[in-house]
Amino acid sequence: MITHLTNASRHNPYWSNSHHRHFIRGVIRFLTYLCAFFLIAIAYWVADNFGEPSLEQLLYHAQFGMGGLVDTDAAVIKSFLIWCALIPILSSLLLVLIEYSIALFLTHGSTHWLTKPARMANIHFIKVFYWFIGHRAPLYALTAAAIYFGIQFSVTIFLHNQFGKDYFAAHYLNPIAVKVEAVRPKNLVLIYVESLENSYKEPKLFGKNLLSSLDHLKGLSFTDYRKAPGTWWTIAGITATQCGVPLKSVSLYDGNDQGEKMKTFLPNAVCLGDVLHEAGYHNVYMGGDALGFAGKGMFFKDHHYDEV
Repeated sequence: MITHLTNASRHNPYWSNSHHRHFIRGVIRFLTYLCAFFLIAIAYWVADNFGEPSLEQLLYHAQFGMGGLVDTDAAVIKSFLIWCALIPILSSLLLVLIEYSIALFLTHGSTHWLTKPARMANIHFIKVFYWFIGHRAPLYALTAAAIYFGIQFSVTIFLHNQFGKDYFAAHYLNPIAVKVEAVRPKNLVLIYVESLENSYKEPKLFGKNLLSSLDHLKGLSFTDYRKAPGTWWTIAGITATQCGVPLKSVSLYDGNDQGEKMKTFLPNAVCLGDVLHEAGYHNVYMGGDALGFAGKGMFFKDHHYDEV
């Protein structure tokens, strides 16, 4: 009789449908937890490795996809895979198994080996914990992760820059509309130095003024200026100083065609290299970093730099 019931239950449509629903529910919970842990992990990992980049900066570099990994340090890739892939997957899987163990123990009184941790714990604690997580635990986790991610990458500032008042559109002057005549042209040398600041002048910090050689030049210095959105990381700073516009190649609407756009770098913008080329200059760019990083090489080649 017992054998007959067991065999019947295996072929019972309700029994199969019930297991199917539990499986689908478990997969959904796992994927929701995975999204939550990934958001937390990527926010922590980026901050730990690169400081506090904006969401716009993060999206810009993400558009290079696998191609952007070519010149990336292997240690950075390994760290990313561990923190942003392996740990979220294992954490999500462990949490789903714990929930499943508690559910089997409380609702079915199962003695399955998965329920052993639940059976060893305090029954009142287990009931309170199960009531708290219920069906909404993944949603709670995802909401908390989204808030943390939003704070870490200043999502509100990103949205303001996307939909707020466009300062550049109101003040931009197209170089094509300006006539430039090179009467007695001179050589022009631009030197980009990242993270150079007046702190290096402090003897208390470094023992001496490390910028004394620059001070001897007695050049013009700008000390009172504000950082504009889309201008303050490597390629964005180059684009802003060369073209007079912020780098805002990523928005909420153009995610699908980023690959096509990056075949050329701001082809409709008139930049310094274009103006100098028209004036008969021979433009040369020399840099210590890989040309593939952030599309630097593409930018200079597309804007009339003869040697890159």
